[in-house]
Amino acid sequence: MEFFKLKDYIKESCLYLEIDVLMISDHLMHIMIPQHLKNEFSGIGEYQISFIKTSNPKQTYITFESFFTQKLAKLVAEQNHGVGHILLQHPIERLVDDITTKFPSCEFELLNEESINSDKLYVWCKTTIHGQLIEEYLKGFQVDVETGVVIPLLESLEKILIEGTTAPVDGLSREKLDLALSNVLTEASKDAERFVDKITKQTNIQLLNEINRINDYYDTLIADNQAGETSKGNEPKTEIDLLLKERAALIHQQEIKFSMSESEVMIEPVAILVARNIVEHATVRIDSKAGHTLLNVHGDKPVDVHCLISGSTEGPFTISSDHVLVSEKHTFVCMTCNKLFDDRKLNKCKVCTDPICLSCMTLSSVTKLPLCNSHHINCHICLQACAEEEQHLCTNCNQFYCGNCNPGSLCPLCKSIAPISSITPIIQRILKAIPNPTKSKKFEYAEKGNRIVLLGKGLLFKEFFVIYDKKDDRIVEIQEFGMFNKKK
Repeated sequence: MEFFKLKDYIKESCLYLEIDVLMISDHLMHIMIPQHLKNEFSGIGEYQISFIKTSNPKQTYITFESFFTQKLAKLVAEQNHGVGHILLQHPIERLVDDITTKFPSCEFELLNEESINSDKLYVWCKTTIHGQLIEEYLKGFQVDVETGVVIPLLESLEKILIEGTTAPVDGLSREKLDLALSNVLTEASKDAERFVDKITKQTNIQLLNEINRINDYYDTLIADNQAGETSKGNEPKTEIDLLLKERAALIHQQEIKFSMSESEVMIEPVAILVARNIVEHATVRIDSKAGHTLLNVHGDKPVDVHCLISGSTEGPFTISSDHVLVSEKHTFVCMTCNKLFDDRKLNKCKVCTDPICLSCMTLSSVTKLPLCNSHHINCHICLQACAEEEQHLCTNCNQFYCGNCNPGSLCPLCKSIAPISSITPIIQRILKAIPNPTKSKKFEYAEKGNRIVLLGKGLLFKEFFVIYDKKDDRIVEIQEFGMFNKKK
């Protein structure tokens, strides 16, 4: 039993220390020591170790007490000093309930699922600064092992440990770990420089106050000596020279006392946590009864969903017919096409106030307000859209035209009627469509849009007045006259 424990220990320790191991047999291993560890093994680069006693001089029989085993234990212990390992797993599953809550009326499907691993070091550095007083502080840093980028650690150790699972993190490159730790120490040094600058500014103020106090005191003593009030029995000049030297020496002492140097700053990593982030990523297809959209989700981040109308992150959400993600309360159903849209496309018919979308809406040429399909018609003269209530009656031809074309009581068709000198094919077609045979000798004619007006006259009086619709190819209004232009 002990043999198997020893063999497993050797293999795991070598793997951790990045020492290459080749199994020759169940009882024999070939060990290749990397260059940077050769000095630890007395300069030996290769070992053939045996787990059973052997007479082969090239093979080393080892036990748990052997030099090789003890050296491995020492190196592993040194590298593990203050170092912890943790796995931080961020599965997609924890986001499923959130998506279901946010989209209660939708169905969804996970697409393109994958896991992405990234390794980080969490390093806590103790910085000690020997100034006028000893200042110490502890600060954490986070460094990406792959990129070497260092940022201040914002999370507490307790929170990291709660979120993770303690487990070995293997497969890490020693060179990248060393570089990552070096980058942390560089950043910690910069942080210490900023702290020293802050302390230096504070101590400079204190030093300046102390120098002012010393100057004030010695200025008083010098003034007294100049007045001949010395208490030491010296000549005033001699006494003043002594006071000036004392002041300079005292100020110099204070400058030394308040000064700081780089040699007085010590940075020491006190704890290192090796963390492997295992983050699941996926694309989620979300289907509503109206439309669908794709949402990228990451296991280490909350579901990033917000309403395009209000910006709110609170659901319930849905997907519109034009595939826009929006809050349900900011949607409407177009009464013409029965499709679901967000409120940015909302218009209301001027006549019935029903909600209509941009595609089903028609703007009135008169008021420039929206009209639904049920309540917009085209003026027969300008052929533009308008509401029925926006038409005015022409008192001459008894036809309704939009307020733009007929702002008063006489339409532009009737205003523009003028004599003609010849019969065209369309006039002939109109004459044939008149129920009673005509005896008119003279005609007056006007044409605008879809409408034609034709007035027939005898020698003295009007005979008929016709409104003809070109689109429908029919007479829509006919008036007949008798003697003295009286309507029949």
